Amino acid sequence: MAATKYIYDGREWTEEEMRRLVKPRGKMASRAVATLQMVEGDVVLDVGCGAGEFAYHIAPRASKVIAIDILETSIEIARDFFSRPNIDFIVGDLFQMKFPSESFDCVLFLETIEHVENPKLFLKEFHRLLKPGGALIVSTPNTLSYPNIVNNFFLYFSKMASMLVNNINRAPFNTGTQLDHIYSWDFTTLYRLLNRSGFTYVDHAFSGFWPLSINLIWWTLRFPFWTKNETKVMSLLKPFCQNLVFKVQKT
Repeated sequence: MAATKYIYDGREWTEEEMRRLVKPRGKMASRAVATLQMVEGDVVLDVGCGAGEFAYHIAPRASKVIAIDILETSIEIARDFFSRPNIDFIVGDLFQMKFPSESFDCVLFLETIEHVENPKLFLKEFHRLLKPGGALIVSTPNTLSYPNIVNNFFLYFSKMASMLVNNINRAPFNTGTQLDHIYSWDFTTLYRLLNRSGFTYVDHAFSGFWPLSINLIWWTLRFPFWTKNETKVMSLLKPFCQNLVFKVQKT
């Protein structure tokens, strides 16, 4: 009998490797924590659920979670490692499922809006699917994060630009990985699109790595100003973290 193989994040994994990769973590990533705090309602739709880990964490606070992804390999992992009785993991295209209007309290679109070719089409469909006053939560890489700023600086060098062009030319479509990002979003652009799709602002968060390893600078140099004002400095630097999370409401 052949050993089970899984395709995830653009590479092949054995069952044992995958089990180690998805084993319960003692501490969730800051993006997951920020997003989980925004989730509300009994019936939740998770679009682009990937391997299903976030749906797994949502399930205890909801009566029903429907989690969908177009990648069959991702749903296979979700069913094998993140199943709960109140989660339905489904392979498919959102627009072919024909869910009834106003059938969900909350819709999640996490680390997915940067992958789709027509994001406004998805937002309009979410607006149809949400109950009046329902919540949409969108997370995406922050285009103004410090890694992106640094990467763009290096594009000044023609060799780096050529390498990037070649990587994009060779990248396969629909991998679900960072190689497959089509768009890059900042706070203003993303909220403008959300607002023009019928949503109003509720909350937002920045999460991920702090810029320029600021904690290392602190421990190495022990700036008096830093030690007295750590919380204020960290708050000022949040807009340069790696991820942006929006919570908006159907109007």
